[in-house]
Amino acid sequence: MDKTLSILGIGMRKGDVIIGSKQVIDAIKKHKNLAVFMASDTEQNTRKKIIDKTTSYGIYLNHTHTSEALSNAVGKSHIKVLALKEKDLRVPR
Repeated sequence: MDKTLSILGIGMRKGDVIIGSKQVIDAIKKHKNLAVFMASDTEQNTRKKIIDKTTSYGIYLNHTHTSEALSNAVGKSHIKVLALKEKDLRVPR
């Protein structure tokens, strides 16, 4: 498992992960200290919404991992979009 996915797993255990496109978009509007992860196999409509929001709010976006990799990292299934609250974890960029 690469370092980014390991950090997501740690963040999940700490309660610092937000899961779901609607919840992530809401968090983007409220928080500036986020890192957003979108699965490379996300549907086009959701992909556009997340890219537009992260770009307009200046939020880091990573879309290099598949849904399966993100799901395994956080111990859930069918994860397409999640955000990590960057409190004390530093996400490799």
